[in-house]
Amino acid sequence: MMESTAAWSLTVGEVDVESEQEVPKKRKLMLWVDDVTVDFDGFLALDHLTLAVDEGELRCIIGPNGAGKTTLMDVITGKTRATSGAVYLEGQSIELSKLPESRIAQLGVGRKFQRPTVFQAHTVHENLELACGAKHGVFRNLFGRTSRAEDERIDKVLESIGLADSIHRRAGLLSHGHKQWLEIGMLLVQEPKVLLIDEPVAGMSQSEMERTAELLKGLAGERTNGPSSSSSTTWTSFEALPRT
Repeated sequence: MMESTAAWSLTVGEVDVESEQEVPKKRKLMLWVDDVTVDFDGFLALDHLTLAVDEGELRCIIGPNGAGKTTLMDVITGKTRATSGAVYLEGQSIELSKLPESRIAQLGVGRKFQRPTVFQAHTVHENLELACGAKHGVFRNLFGRTSRAEDERIDKVLESIGLADSIHRRAGLLSHGHKQWLEIGMLLVQEPKVLLIDEPVAGMSQSEMERTAELLKGLAGERTNGPSSSSSTTWTSFEALPRT
């Protein structure tokens, strides 16, 4: 499936998941971008783009810098308003394009930016604890404790992102790739319905890129090694290609 923009094009494809993973034949439509156009004073950043992503599906959207990948992510998360068209969560039950960014995040749309944003002075485990408290507010983060269920979720996420042996390490001392994994983990513990990841392997070593690909593929479909074996998350990855 190919969607065109004014200057470049976005390639939207589904990543194959390992054959032993069971993916339901009938899946719920989780994210629907419906005929979205974004016009910046005559420049069409997105031109009548339509994208449907099912529950549990991993999609990679590929295009060079300037193709509109970040603009698409901005529209989905409410940072940028579409000139026309709409974005829906869970079929047509929730129209995201009319909601503020904070409400969209509360509804379960998580976003990871290209540069990792972790709490540098805190340990890996403390970062995940703080992320767990995102739903409870500032007072809970300052004075509360994580519940047993949250502790179990953190432990499972640590295994998924490969940082179980680094729980007491300060985040600021992690490599770039490990910081990326930690931020992915901080989103995972919040159990998002849709997770948008902007250029997840930018700046990584070859081994880190391969591990990140394994991580994302392993989390596609019904998650058995993620935070909850009964939940399923839609993953959308945004990758840049060099200009030719």
